[in-house]
Formats: sequence, structure tokens, C-alpha cells
Amino acid sequence: MKTIYKYPLDINKDLGDTFCTVELPKGAIVRKVAYQASRKNMHTKGMYVWAEITPNKKETENVLFMVVGTGHVFGSGDAYEHKYIDTLFDDYGYVWHVYQSIKK
Repeated sequence: MKTIYKYPLDINKDLGDTFCTVELPKGAIVRKVAYQASRKNMHTKGMYVWAEITPNKKETENVLFMVVGTGHVFGSGDAYEHKYIDTLFDDYGYVWHVYQSIKK
């Protein structure tokens, strides 16, 4: 049995301006990344990841994501393989590309 849950994608300043970690159930499959308005304030949008998971799975893992803007350089000499997930368009005209970063 599977289901899809939503998780916030918050940039972690300790990892650098382009990285964030999300605690997901082990084996989760990321299906979508998008902006979504808050239920409390429709003018506030957050970046979220939707992942297919096995409900009630106890074991979790921290999954590393990289968010880069169009034209930004990334991946040169780092210790990760970057798997493309999705592209997002914000309300200010910027375009962001989200990758899952996996240790080589």
C-alpha cells in the first residue's frame, strides 16, 4: 500500500544557499516539487516536495535536495550526483531547478 505526502522544502543556510534536507521515510519516491499557498495566508507560498511513501514505515532518512536558479553554475567537483526532479516558476519571474543530491 502506498500514499503521497507533502513535505516542506526549506533552504538550510548551514548547508549553503542552495541545499536543503527533508526527512522522508526510507524508500520514498519524489513525484513533484512545487510552490503552494499557505492555508493561513493565501499570499504566502512555500516550496514543497510530494513523495510516494509506504504509510507507517518507521525507518527514515535525510534526503538532500539542491535548488539552483537558471544560469547558476553547480556540480563542479562536488561529492554528489544530482538527479533532476522538477522546475518551478516563482511569482517574481525567477525559475528554479530542483535536484535530489546523492553521495557518489
